[in-house]
Amino acid sequence: ETIALIGNSGAPGCSSGPHLHLEARKDGNHQNPADYLKDRGVQFDNSPDGTFSFSGSLEWPIENPRVTQGYGMTHWARIGWYGGGPHTGIDMTSETSSLIKAPKDGTIYKGSTSCRGATMNYVAIDHGDNLFTWYWHVK
Repeated sequence: ETIALIGNSGAPGCSSGPHLHLEARKDGNHQNPADYLKDRGVQFDNSPDGTFSFSGSLEWPIENPRVTQGYGMTHWARIGWYGGGPHTGIDMTSETSSLIKAPKDGTIYKGSTSCRGATMNYVAIDHGDNLFTWYWHVK
């Protein structure tokens, strides 16, 4: 089921271009989404950071994903983009589709928040068992 479209909400202070920022939270704590996404061939465009693997069971939310930033203390986190904290998700985009699909059944929530003076839209899915996936910068 389509839940949103890849967007650029939050620009210019909280987004540098159209992409999906995917987060996973278990028991309210940020988790590495790579631990939840199925293993598959992915194009990486996140230099100077390297590639990483995927080990979960969730379907990917977009077709033909191109990963532009990983989770944790990425290059952009180390140079201060997140106030000294880690990048809390995986950033990705697709050249073939802007559709974002639910990776697993659950209850969907939609909303927005203020980010550095701009409005940033999100969709969150409660998958049960205290697991939520979050989709930021959507339209």
